[in-house]
Amino acid sequence: MSFAELQLNLSDATPTPRWGEFSGHLGGGFVFVPKQGCGAAAPPPAIPARDPDAAAIGNARLQNTEDAWQRYLDTWPRGHYRKEAQDNLDQLQEDRVWQAAEITKTAAAYQNYQAIYCPGGRFCAEITQRLAELDQLVFIKGGTFPMGSTERDDEKPVHSVTVADFYLAKYEVTVAEFQAFIEANPAYQTDAEKEGYSWKYTDKWEQMTGINWRHDAAGELRPPTDFNHPVLHVSWNDAMAYCAWRSKKTGQNYRLPTEAEWEYAAGNGTRHTKYSWGNAAPSGKNGGNVADESKRPADGVGWATKFDGFNDGYWFTAPVGSYNPNDFGLYDMTGNVWEWCSDWYSADYYKNSPSVNPSGPASGSDRVARGGSWSNVSQNCRPANRYVSAPGNRYDVVGFRLARTK
Repeated sequence: MSFAELQLNLSDATPTPRWGEFSGHLGGGFVFVPKQGCGAAAPPPAIPARDPDAAAIGNARLQNTEDAWQRYLDTWPRGHYRKEAQDNLDQLQEDRVWQAAEITKTAAAYQNYQAIYCPGGRFCAEITQRLAELDQLVFIKGGTFPMGSTERDDEKPVHSVTVADFYLAKYEVTVAEFQAFIEANPAYQTDAEKEGYSWKYTDKWEQMTGINWRHDAAGELRPPTDFNHPVLHVSWNDAMAYCAWRSKKTGQNYRLPTEAEWEYAAGNGTRHTKYSWGNAAPSGKNGGNVADESKRPADGVGWATKFDGFNDGYWFTAPVGSYNPNDFGLYDMTGNVWEWCSDWYSADYYKNSPSVNPSGPASGSDRVARGGSWSNVSQNCRPANRYVSAPGNRYDVVGFRLARTK
């Protein structure tokens, strides 16, 4: 019954008091009491109080910010939802560090994430790839290929080899990159600097005094405009010193590739092509810096196996990346400069080498280089071809590129 209805009913009623007329009434409304008398009123049904801990976590969920989750943790040190709050706070903090690295795209930012969250972080795999890209490394998916050839004795027998995944530098190490190493290590002297000469080939090998990494193939000091050419006159020892410095600087494990890794990458993996650009003769940018028509001596002696009908546009070295890359995205794997590998050399190593990730003999007197150079004819530019020299030797035709374990 509504209040208005109650008033209407009361105005029409003529109640007779049980105990006679009202007396002593000073005016005012009626007073109603429950049927059970004037005792204490029965309490209303209990309404469960809202759980403040649950309310706090609900607010944090709605806001989903680092501050909100941290506020819950600070306010409820023994709350029921601490694990949820901590997990969400950790994820948002990790996201923030990752996003900062993705925005700046610097090695320092990616390495900061790596130092805090790896291994185990949600973006550790991406970090590895991003750092590789910044270092201009190409991921080489491992596989099985027929290593060697039947053309030369030390390339026999052709045998099945499996290499694991690894990274290989997109380009040969440049003069500018090697200069950075020297400037960071002013006490370091290359073998050419210590001994005062490097080797150059005309019609025979001869010493060029006063020549080192600062010089080109002709023995001239390189201008800064040529610092994008591959570094020359560096020994295997110098290449290893550079790898050690780069590893310490970045926290990554840089090294020289093994012969097997190098041949696999240069020959386009399981295709194992004759040259890095393929099986056909070079043509335009689909080629490399090799012994071409421009390098034919007047009498033609010794150049019968040059790349006929091809002119690469350079007499000596070319800037790295001047020609098309191979299937893996690697440049200058055929020509420009020979590239030091990590292995000791043995002419009969292939007869007994492991079938999985071979790394060369345990010892020896010479190291291996691969790929041919600006002065080399077709037979010497094949990925299967092996060039050997003592680890302290350096030349106007030899440089290197970096590898890294995945």
